[in-house]
Amino acid sequence: MKATLNTQKSPIFAPRNLDQPSPPTRSEHPHPPDDRLDISASHEAVRLESSVTFSEALGSGIQLALVGAGMLAGMASAQAAPEVAVIVEAPIQEVSVTEVAAPLTDPSIPVARGPNLAIVDRNAIPNGYLLLSLGGTNSYPKDFLDFDKVAAGLGYSVLALDYPNTVITTSCKTSPQPDPCTLFRDEIVTGAQVSDLVEVDRTNSIENRLAALLKYQADQDPEHFAPFLKDGQPDWGKIVVVGHSQGSGHAGYLAKKHPMKAAILLAGPQDTTDAGPASWMSSPSRTPPSSYLSFTHRDDFFDSSSQLAAVRLLREEPGAQPTLVGHQNPNQPIVMSEAEVRDPHMSVITPQFEEVWGGLLEQAAR
Repeated sequence: MKATLNTQKSPIFAPRNLDQPSPPTRSEHPHPPDDRLDISASHEAVRLESSVTFSEALGSGIQLALVGAGMLAGMASAQAAPEVAVIVEAPIQEVSVTEVAAPLTDPSIPVARGPNLAIVDRNAIPNGYLLLSLGGTNSYPKDFLDFDKVAAGLGYSVLALDYPNTVITTSCKTSPQPDPCTLFRDEIVTGAQVSDLVEVDRTNSIENRLAALLKYQADQDPEHFAPFLKDGQPDWGKIVVVGHSQGSGHAGYLAKKHPMKAAILLAGPQDTTDAGPASWMSSPSRTPPSSYLSFTHRDDFFDSSSQLAAVRLLREEPGAQPTLVGHQNPNQPIVMSEAEVRDPHMSVITPQFEEVWGGLLEQAAR
């Protein structure tokens, strides 16, 4: 499957203050679960043969090696020249997408929503990093596939993780617990039994599910996944994590706990209640603050100003402003789109923003 980048252009606008809230709403996009399946584009070259006259070949700029004075003399009459067979070879990108049901990685890990995905582009030059993608509430790993294919084309090995995500983060707003969003993140990421909102043990945690999937895929495809294991555990310094919506908060929480290469946050986090922002966002980080990257939409119904405030805490930049764009890549760490879209919250994981994704992924690997 050949990945293509969106080339639509729109002007970059100067940064401006975006601290005006917008009312929250919510929509979900369910998909049916699948079993393990290997979907790979075949590795081959396309050979296109055509017969053209010498004059046609010359007009197309095709260089012909002519040997002998007799052949040079024939150039005087292009119409009389014999037909020349021209062979053009064009390699096809090979993106391999493998679905792995959670119990295959460890029988004690149940399917949460749908199969994990392992994605590699076997024609891309490896960049030395693993991308871990985490979807939003009620999402499936395949909902991140467009983004993950762009990452694979840039040389990342990619794992899209199946994890418990059916409780929306904004449930924290009505929880009686102190600092409920921090407890919510901790239980889903680590399996600590601390939140009243979810029931996730260590076996079902993001950390354990990732470790089991990475070990399994390292056995299946050691070339692309074994380099990211260290003593049987994820080698965090070689991992970039990306999350959308609920997943953006889990991505940020993982980056706080582990010394990761970078964290890319899409349409989130939404970790602010009436008591203020969750404490985890201003806690010490094992990942450098400058390695938190963000992409949101100005009209997100979860409130883009709140999302921006969360990114300012994570980057430790109280006055940081986003670079406002349409669909293009501004090569900046905090990006916000003003483009007209049908669903601002979900739009940031649709292919119209491939240029922005590519820019963030390239920054993350620097």
